Amino acid sequence: MNFCKDCGKVISYYAKRCIDCHSKYKSGNKNPNFKGGKPKCIDCGKELKNYKSKRCITCYREWQKISENNPMFGVRSPIYIDGRVSRKYFCVDCGCPISFISGFYGKGRCKSCSKKELYKNYPELNPWYIHGDCLSDYPPSFNNELKEKIRKRDNYICRNCSMKNIEHINKFNYFLTIHHIDYNKMNSNENNLITLCSSCNLKANYNRDYWFAYYTYIMENFIYDSN
Repeated sequence: MNFCKDCGKVISYYAKRCIDCHSKYKSGNKNPNFKGGKPKCIDCGKELKNYKSKRCITCYREWQKISENNPMFGVRSPIYIDGRVSRKYFCVDCGCPISFISGFYGKGRCKSCSKKELYKNYPELNPWYIHGDCLSDYPPSFNNELKEKIRKRDNYICRNCSMKNIEHINKFNYFLTIHHIDYNKMNSNENNLITLCSSCNLKANYNRDYWFAYYTYIMENFIYDSN
């Protein structure tokens, strides 16, 4: 026979205490893992949920700001340079500075170049994709000479927002664009071409029926306006 160590009741052969004594033994300061109750913040005395922590979140943030034992914070950080990290990341395509997170998830590319790479591999994901028309090439007749002729005809201004060619070059670093009114790349008729800035040309990819009617009206009524 086997007896409980605390109360002396008869218990099973493999047990050391009865159920009641065992529950009391495992609670409070009788527990062999007892370390003085719930841990408390060493600064403010607030009870902590994590036994491995020494400070609450509020006190820990304050400790980060003033503690000399934390060399990785603020001006004590070895990579601190005027509030900026010493190591910089750049886009592999355009070379513009990017954050580490953008480079990690964008495979070394900025947000713009990452989207271009995505649309290049999966063009059907592009919101401007319409039955693969955006992937077709322009005909040989749509060359730089024809584009320059259209710009000169339109007095080197955007026929929608009136942005001048010199302003467009300063802002986008290239000439005003030439837009196909009927969205047919094979139709290089001069009456089907109109001068637009990059912003207006991008807008024309949405709500095509509206812009087709609008630019057709401009070509029929204001194409020879001197402005």
